[in-house]
Amino acid sequence: MFKNITQSGILKRHNNFNRGRAVSRNISDIYPRKQRVLQAESNCAQGMKETEKRAFRQCAREADRLGLVRCSSGNLSEREKGDRMRISGTGVWLGRLRGSDTAVVDLSDGSFVEGCAPSGEFRLHREVYRCRPDVSVILHFQSEAATVLACLPEVPDYNVIIEVPVYLGGIGLVPFLPPGSAELAVAVAGAMKSADVVQMRNHGQVVAGSSFDDVLQKAVFFEFACSVIVKSSMKAIPLKAETLEMLYDYKKKVRWVG
Repeated sequence: MFKNITQSGILKRHNNFNRGRAVSRNISDIYPRKQRVLQAESNCAQGMKETEKRAFRQCAREADRLGLVRCSSGNLSEREKGDRMRISGTGVWLGRLRGSDTAVVDLSDGSFVEGCAPSGEFRLHREVYRCRPDVSVILHFQSEAATVLACLPEVPDYNVIIEVPVYLGGIGLVPFLPPGSAELAVAVAGAMKSADVVQMRNHGQVVAGSSFDDVLQKAVFFEFACSVIVKSSMKAIPLKAETLEMLYDYKKKVRWVG
């Protein structure tokens, strides 16, 4: 009897030990699986971030290829999650922009987050994002014909081609203010409350849009209109008021934008 009781106790402890090992194995199966899921999510997020950075570089280089910027004259930014923006670095040539040539800035207080030193016009970009929640990308450029008109005393009627009323709308204008200054940033942001393209006197242009393609297209169409005006010796005939109304109405009906 004593032997049977002892054997029974040993068997019971053995079974409990095996059950413990089984539970341990089940737990070890769960946690690696969870870690793999978290790692996969992290890899996916990292992949998306790299894709976004690649799109940023492509837009910068395309702006250069299209003749919208010269050397280090322009700057590009994109709104990011977490109330931040990514912007090209100070002195960077957009046509040669690399992955390390961008900075991340906090939109709430303008503080530096990571990357290289941001463009001197980061205040301008920040102010526009803060007053235009619909804007995702901003490009400051200096195309030839548009900059010629920005340096003339008279303000032309830019509505010489249909792309202006359909894709651009009204064109804002701000006086010359020191580059990189808070005054310039506030002035441009104020003008952009009612316009996606702004001329800065004796300086250049700023365009805002919903995507990289959107800002590039708007910039190209604006430069095209300005080149028509300049090449015609300021004699290009603007679209008539009734034509503009028709185009505005057409734009509303078919959403022919961007």
